[in-house]
Amino acid sequence: MSVFGGNVAITTTATGVGSWGVRARSLPVGSTAGGAVIVDTLGAITGPGAIQATTTGTDATDSVTVISAGAVTGTAGAGIQVRSVNGNSAVTVSGAVIGSIGTGANGIDVAATGTGNVAVTTLGGGTVTGNGGAVGVIVSSGSGGLGVNIGANVTSTASSAIKTTNTGATGTNSIGIGASTIRGLGTSRQPA
Repeated sequence: MSVFGGNVAITTTATGVGSWGVRARSLPVGSTAGGAVIVDTLGAITGPGAIQATTTGTDATDSVTVISAGAVTGTAGAGIQVRSVNGNSAVTVSGAVIGSIGTGANGIDVAATGTGNVAVTTLGGGTVTGNGGAVGVIVSSGSGGLGVNIGANVTSTASSAIKTTNTGATGTNSIGIGASTIRGLGTSRQPA
């Protein structure tokens, strides 16, 4: 499934739980190829949740990719939420992303639950803000690796501005932070 948005704004007037500005879901059963999802937008996206892109396919080619150049605002939920299983999940933004708690949660929230790798890249201008207790950027990987490359400010009203989790021991993980300011409410502590 592919969704390509030109340089026009997309704003949903829906207010119900589960409402999204753009919602692209592929729900294949099993490990057959054909469950990939691509969302590529230039204009602003606004909704209770702004962009949701997911696949339930378990083939390694069932990947999810979101590329956004315009502002993305989740007024009562996630800015961008991406989910895959064994396929890779990737998000690249060059416009501001704002998210909160509600329809989904957080500024950018990306997860692969199986062997898929996860990549999040914020380019210059791709600031991320988590409001109302939401994390700015949250990334989770099963046994695949994760790569987070931050090129713009990340701000959060939660305890963590950036939160990463890898539940498998085989993944390789990297976090790169360029000329950016990372702000969260939490304090840092070392394990005892």
